[in-house]
Amino acid sequence: MWNLETYLFTVTKDVRVPGTIKPIRRMKWSCVAACNEVEAKYKTLRWLSEEPEWKGWVLDEDSIEVNDEKWAHRNEIPGYECGEFFKENKSGVIAK
Repeated sequence: MWNLETYLFTVTKDVRVPGTIKPIRRMKWSCVAACNEVEAKYKTLRWLSEEPEWKGWVLDEDSIEVNDEKWAHRNEIPGYECGEFFKENKSGVIAK
């Protein structure tokens, strides 16, 4: 039996704005169900490398954590995206 926890993580992307010198850093956070931090990191990096709409987004290496309070207030936090973020099927394998 799998002992899955909800691991939160943050991704960032530097976006150039016309007429400015420095890029603006966008930040989003989401979650993934995993057995441990290593699996959560693997799933996150795989997602970022395979999904075209996430091209250029980078995982904040220190951001993978279980944070129940942040999760409880997820609807109040701007930039939060979740749901079936990793398109996992019932057996925990990433669906294509």
